[in-house]
Amino acid sequence: MNFKQKILAVTAVILGIAVLVFIYVILPVANDIKKIHDTVYLERIDLERKYQRGQLLRQTIENFEKIAPLKTRLSAVFIFENQELELITALEKIAAKNSLDQTIRLNPAPAKKNELYRSVNLALALDGKFENVIRYLHDLNTLDYQINISGFSLKTSGSGRIAADISAQTYMLLTAAAN
Repeated sequence: MNFKQKILAVTAVILGIAVLVFIYVILPVANDIKKIHDTVYLERIDLERKYQRGQLLRQTIENFEKIAPLKTRLSAVFIFENQELELITALEKIAAKNSLDQTIRLNPAPAKKNELYRSVNLALALDGKFENVIRYLHDLNTLDYQINISGFSLKTSGSGRIAADISAQTYMLLTAAAN
């Protein structure tokens, strides 16, 4: 073999070894590095999502702590389940204070599963002097309960007296929700 053939043979062997190293060493390592890169990337995305959820949870807790003192104030606008008598007593007190005859009808909406509150239809029939009915409406507005008037009518009932009919709606906080 001459010198040129020896150089070609050595070059071919070195090239063959380089190809084998490339195929059996470098490609598997490169594939492993790509898999590790993809895994790290997916883990980073997952950590970012968890961080965002943690920030949202922290913000929710802060907001809850801000509104926690308002819980008692907010729950005061509701009639508590099985304590409708407190509302009726309050209504009777303002009717007596304003020298009015009053008839009260409460009609709670049917209970639904898993509800926190339900509406209660309230019908008030008043009989007395006009000024006293106006004062009654003012006192009704100052009650702690949330009472939404949906209908109001006045009729004269003779001898300087009027009859007022009030249709309203209030809300009952169910016992399970109050806890």
